[in-house]
Amino acid sequence: MYDKNLVERYLKRWEIERIFKSEKQEFDLEKIGTTKITRTDNLIYMVQLCM
Repeated sequence: MYDKNLVERYLKRWEIERIFKSEKQEFDLEKIGTTKITRTDNLIYMVQLCM
């Protein structure tokens, strides 16, 4: 009934979202208050490199 590929992609996406949430909470990235997505992306990339 369900497309297996669709379910697999959703599960991968969910894992990525969970990692981002964890990083944002651990490093207080939500307090930075930037509204530009490129700045937020750069901060997340830097955190990932440090990990």
